[in-house]
Amino acid sequence: MKSILSRAMLLFLMGLNLSSCVKPVMSCAGIKTNPRCAKLCTREAVVTCEGNIQREIQNINRMNQSNNNSSKNY
Repeated sequence: MKSILSRAMLLFLMGLNLSSCVKPVMSCAGIKTNPRCAKLCTREAVVTCEGNIQREIQNINRMNQSNNNSSKNY
């Protein structure tokens, strides 16, 4: 059971890693950025959007690390 969970978690993390490899695109503001921020037309809005994406990634990483630590207790 533990090895199945470990493999599932590994596959999940690999999927997250691949999904985070996004090619930058040109925003309306003329800045290379994440596609989610491309529709924004001011530098400030693009910077804020990129910061939000970084926080989301950090939160996901923390949750995964917490899940890994709790699964080691079993």
